[in-house]
Amino acid sequence: MDHYLTKRLRKCLRYLRDPLTGCFTRAVLEVPGFIKREEARSKRREVWVLFIDVDGLKRINDELGHEAGDRVLAHMGKALLSCLRGEDLIIRWGGDEFVVILTCPSEALPSVVSRLRNSCTPAPFGCTVSVGIAKMEGDFLEAVKKADKRMYEEKRKAKALSPESQ
Repeated sequence: MDHYLTKRLRKCLRYLRDPLTGCFTRAVLEVPGFIKREEARSKRREVWVLFIDVDGLKRINDELGHEAGDRVLAHMGKALLSCLRGEDLIIRWGGDEFVVILTCPSEALPSVVSRLRNSCTPAPFGCTVSVGIAKMEGDFLEAVKKADKRMYEEKRKAKALSPESQ
């Protein structure tokens, strides 16, 4: 019986993975108990939500075509999966957005984020990423919203500092 359930679960999980990036899709949020499990984990350990956006993907899709954009997304998924641990979770949130759920002490977070950024670049066509970070303090979806907001703040700061805006 257990073998049957394990085999069935693996088959279901395969459908929760994005074939382009290898990351989980947002459908993983619909798995019964998933959100509660992550929220419970955040009460025992420091859990961080990173909201990652691929900078400039729309321009690449418009100028070079969606095949080029797909190359960028495939690279980003592979890079994220390669630099994080098995207990970390990577979800392709939307077109060019990823959510990472990871556990680490706050003092290690800057080096983890730096390693993540370095693994994503150099990306095809010079793409970079913007990252927003929020500590999960019980409510998973609230942490995602905070991280998303912080990612947009980072994008605004980067744009203000760019030579084109001077």
